[in-house]
Amino acid sequence: MLLAGFLISAFALWQMMHYTIVLSASDIVWPGVIQGFGLGLVFVPLSALTFSPLAPELRADGTATYSLMRNIGSSIGISIVQTLMTRNTQISHADLGANVTPFNPAIQPMLGSGSHYAIAALNASITQQASMITYLNDFKADVRRDAARHSASAAHAAMD
Repeated sequence: MLLAGFLISAFALWQMMHYTIVLSASDIVWPGVIQGFGLGLVFVPLSALTFSPLAPELRADGTATYSLMRNIGSSIGISIVQTLMTRNTQISHADLGANVTPFNPAIQPMLGSGSHYAIAALNASITQQASMITYLNDFKADVRRDAARHSASAAHAAMD
């Protein structure tokens, strides 16, 4: 079941890797539903596996410790991902913005107008594109992580 959960989650992340700036609600909802189903197939057996060797009188303490560790791990993971997303958005913005010069013929009409609104709109568009690049790169990294977990759990299962 763990393997199926990892594969389903990887499939959902693969779908997310194909996001574009133009998304409908179903483009976001269905990969999320599929990922939730896959993670359910991962965490339920993982929890059962975690508590199976514990004596019945220690299961309450084991549950508390397991929940605490999972929450702390999730918080650290979310913090790391958010930090990387912010950093990588700034890097992508700088890379895209490097092409915005008065000498670029595609940009000259906007910059030539001298309007602060035109320049702000151009910056907003660059920021939007940079965010999309960052999200796509993050989904690709998640797929690679899931593949690594899959191979590690397959190797562990082979040893048992």
